Amino acid sequence: MVGLEWRTKAGLRSQVMGFAPLGSMPVSRRSPYVALSAWPGGHDNEFFDRGHAQSVSFADAPTGLRSREQHDDLWRKSEAATCRLASDPADDVERMRRVAFCIPRVELLAENPDFLTH
Repeated sequence: MVGLEWRTKAGLRSQVMGFAPLGSMPVSRRSPYVALSAWPGGHDNEFFDRGHAQSVSFADAPTGLRSREQHDDLWRKSEAATCRLASDPADDVERMRRVAFCIPRVELLAENPDFLTH
């Protein structure tokens, strides 16, 4: 698993989300093309309870919602939909939030046979 971070203009770490046409990627991250995506802004979602002041993610993007209740309801529905997608085969949803790409071990070894010894 490969994690990537981007540094925003404000100096915050933004967790990069990767997309790729690989069976090793979580279902919710499979796409016809390889792509990287990161939130370049700040803590702009007033209803998101941040765990880290020095980092941002797409959860920090403004939502246009008017109340905490609307935000929390949307968050619960989104988490439930993600859990359904990640259930077959089972993915560790919490860990996947920090992972940009899941590259099959065999492909890593084909490029660099000494990869596992580093």
